[in-house]
Amino acid sequence: QERESRVAELGPGEVVGELSLLDGSPRSATVVPEGGPLRVLRVPAQAFRERLLPRGRVSRSLLLTLTQRLRGLSARLSESERQPAAR
Repeated sequence: QERESRVAELGPGEVVGELSLLDGSPRSATVVPEGGPLRVLRVPAQAFRERLLPRGRVSRSLLLTLTQRLRGLSARLSESERQPAAR
């Protein structure tokens, strides 16, 4: 059984789901609104890649590397939260 933990508290104008847009992997978190409805802008991955990502292969490669590192760090942090505290 996986327990929930708060990763971040975001406000108006902030972005979620950016890692999936960059590397195409499944999301690593779930957004839960507090205090009312959300207004969101959904950007299809293909449109993002065609229009928003820099055109150069080096830039894309660098973004993918950073995304992989962030996902790895997130996984390690999540795993450490599930481990019993050392005494």
